Amino acid sequence: MPMLLLFVNIWQLRDQSKGVLRITLNGNETLLRYPCQNTHDCTYYFSKLEPGYYLIELWGANGGGSYTNGKFYDGRGIGGYSRGVMQLNYPSDVYVYIGGKGENGKNPSTIEVYGGFNGGGNSPRDNDNDSDDQGGGGGGATDIRVNGTSYINRIIIAGGAGENGFDTGYYDLSPSYGGGFTGSPPIENNGNGISYGVSADQNRGYSFGEGQNGVHTGGTSGGGGLFGGYTIKGEVGGQGGGGSGYIGGVISYKNIIPTTIPGNSNFPSKPCNDKNGCARITLIEYIKRKEKPIRSCPETVPRFACRFNIRHR
Repeated sequence: MPMLLLFVNIWQLRDQSKGVLRITLNGNETLLRYPCQNTHDCTYYFSKLEPGYYLIELWGANGGGSYTNGKFYDGRGIGGYSRGVMQLNYPSDVYVYIGGKGENGKNPSTIEVYGGFNGGGNSPRDNDNDSDDQGGGGGGATDIRVNGTSYINRIIIAGGAGENGFDTGYYDLSPSYGGGFTGSPPIENNGNGISYGVSADQNRGYSFGEGQNGVHTGGTSGGGGLFGGYTIKGEVGGQGGGGSGYIGGVISYKNIIPTTIPGNSNFPSKPCNDKNGCARITLIEYIKRKEKPIRSCPETVPRFACRFNIRHR
């Protein structure tokens, strides 16, 4: 039991003024929920973990809902899921970024709405006279970083969903989703049929880690991910694309195979009961560190002390 308490109780928040620890324990399993009230201005968890094998499961965040001609449409885009084993060969600093849900559009639309924490793009205000159309913000990605907080330190990512634009409700478009190796493409319908933009994948996206901001009235934004999702630059309010997931920094171990699944497919149910992301870390086993034996005594160490150390190491 002391081993479990050490693993769990050293988790902290980088900026405690922005949130509170939201951790649930279940044996060797630790569930980390989104820690903040504000869905776009948040902070991350951090800890120093002992050498070992850890099962990582991540769920990306959903996007926000939208207004179309004054009618609200709840956000339907779902973040992706990623799983794999994190191998730490020495004590390592581990950082957990939980994606925040994109904000809902507003009615009347007088200001832009924000994307979720960790890469979700923003959606612009409605510049029309009626001000009753606005897309939602993109969902943030959930990721694990090791020995640094830069995007390049990410070892596994679940992509955030892009979210509703004006077209989502008006034309009943298929929901956006986070990746997966590939996020959903941005979509629009200009009245002459549906057109698709470019999907974020393992090699490209709007930006490394960041979803694109919406560019037109009623338009929405991309989700965060390895590469963030694009919006679509049509004349009307298209639906944003999802960010891509990533499993390049985790391994297979004991029949656990790394996988990343898009939000429009079946995967394990998200254990947190909101539309933010979450992370579950399960200790599989520790790696025992071998100490080098003392083979000779320094001249400054008495012989009897050296013999005692050799026998009792």
